[in-house]
Amino acid sequence: MIGGLIVFNSLSSPDNVDWSNLEEGVFEIEKGEGVNAISRKLKDAGLIKSKLAFETFVWIKKLEGNFKAGEYKIDEVKSVQEIVSVLTGQDFLSKDQKITIIEGYNNKEIDEYFSEKEVLGEGEFIEQINILTKEKVTQYDFLASKPEGIDLEGYIFPDTYHITGNASAEEIIDKALKNFGSKLTPELREKIKEQGKTIHEIITLASIVENEVAKSEDMRIVAGIFWNRLEIGMALQSDATVNYITGGKTTQPTYDDLEADSLYNTYKHRGLPPGPIANPGIASIKAVVEPIETDYLFFLTTRENETIFSKTFAEHVTAKHKYLN
Repeated sequence: MIGGLIVFNSLSSPDNVDWSNLEEGVFEIEKGEGVNAISRKLKDAGLIKSKLAFETFVWIKKLEGNFKAGEYKIDEVKSVQEIVSVLTGQDFLSKDQKITIIEGYNNKEIDEYFSEKEVLGEGEFIEQINILTKEKVTQYDFLASKPEGIDLEGYIFPDTYHITGNASAEEIIDKALKNFGSKLTPELREKIKEQGKTIHEIITLASIVENEVAKSEDMRIVAGIFWNRLEIGMALQSDATVNYITGGKTTQPTYDDLEADSLYNTYKHRGLPPGPIANPGIASIKAVVEPIETDYLFFLTTRENETIFSKTFAEHVTAKHKYLN
């Protein structure tokens, strides 16, 4: 009975699973791999305690021929019984789907995307965001500097995610927030702290940079320009923040747009807006943390998507006449 007891005890989950071994919790069985090869890969990934326990369980259940090549979702610590159930086709990844949150999408755009893909019902994502905002979410340490009443705009990390077919808005948001936490590395957090800034300030400015320019090198220069403006008390004057208010996409807001009465209107109000205007990617976040210092105070984006920088307002006006008229 001692051997049987060892196998039985080894059917439980490992105490510590290193999920970095699996991208998005996905385990792959390659064509031609049998039970022995599969058990070895599971053991190497730290997903099972014992190859013997896994193989014995498969043999007892007579499931040796039920493994098929493909990708399988194992997104949380599971027992051997559960893993065998997944890998023998009862929870095959083809029943699930991939979703991609685009860098620079705001929460309203994400809600529309989920609705179009029939991942969630219309308004369901926004509704859950509002619920979490009211509940004052505390389990994510990076939200500590977010002011009360400001929602999770900016923290839904843009990336590709594997989700189950019946995933809830809460589960998707949790996955995106955890991803944000992992992408904001200890090194980045330390740099933010050394600069005397808060994570919320960094993400707020990164969301503006994300929607102003596309190239990573330009992002670092533009981030430096915005920090320069903040330092001398100059308004950010970001068209992206005006578009956030109006829902527009223009690179040249109208006079009426610029008069919009909102704290997010960085033409009328100096300093940073109350919170992010979109969900920035890692390039814009790093650009704000590690900006390129220049003497520039102005920039514009041409119709060919080229960024033109100027040191003075006179130079900027000349550039506007040259490139935008």
